[in-house]
Amino acid sequence: IWNFHCGRGAFKTLDRYLKAFNNRYGVQNNVEDFTFKSQASNLEAMRAMYEAFEINRSNTTGIIQWMYNSAWPKLIWQFWDYNLLPNASFYGARLGARQVNIAYDYGDNSVYAINLSLGEIHNYKTSIKIYNFDGKLIDEKDENSSVKANSSLKVYSLPANKTYSKVYFLSLQLTNEQGNVVADNFYWLSTKKDVSDFKKTTWFYTPLSEYADLTDLNSLPKVKLTIENSIRNKNDEYEVIINLKNPEDKIAFLIELSIVGDKSGKSIVPVLWDDNYISLVP
Repeated sequence: IWNFHCGRGAFKTLDRYLKAFNNRYGVQNNVEDFTFKSQASNLEAMRAMYEAFEINRSNTTGIIQWMYNSAWPKLIWQFWDYNLLPNASFYGARLGARQVNIAYDYGDNSVYAINLSLGEIHNYKTSIKIYNFDGKLIDEKDENSSVKANSSLKVYSLPANKTYSKVYFLSLQLTNEQGNVVADNFYWLSTKKDVSDFKKTTWFYTPLSEYADLTDLNSLPKVKLTIENSIRNKNDEYEVIINLKNPEDKIAFLIELSIVGDKSGKSIVPVLWDDNYISLVP
């Protein structure tokens, strides 16, 4: 029944996905853990695709995503599911597709400021912080940069002389001259890197010969957040504002916001969040 809700032909099973997922995130013991880690995997993959396009301007000339939404319940290829609920891949793509951005390049272990607008940006502040698995800050750097139109600029390479935990975290922020945050990003990284096996590339797939080890995410401590919310009716639409704070000394990882029915406990859809699947540093 699971495969029936996949695709056709070469895409009729989840085998390729599960092989990479289980090696990278570990075999999950229940549906809740599997769906949660799947959202992490989806965000990670979709964001990286769009950011690779941006970082490599102007050598890159186009990008196509298949597909935006599904016409029936599916396990693959969708930003919005059949129930009108956007999943983490939607938010990952939106993060990666920002016109002015700050992003991590998995290929060269570096951070880039990105400007796909038609004019140069001046004196934008890049703030970079690296946290170990226990939430301890192990490196940080602030720097002002100017980036030419339709280009990217390497602003930082992760240092090799730091003692990283097996899984560590990278928090990025880009601020304009007026002090407004233009873009931020949060990555979960492994000291063991993915290695692509390009000799076995097919027309739709490149397997991995080695896998990043993110299994420590299964033992992240739970964090109790401070949450404030307000709701108002605006032109016959409801606007909800959520303020989240992490008062603890640990990473709050991939927080999913949802609005549920008072009696049913089920998600109200569609809800168009400005951002979701959010991680907060101490």
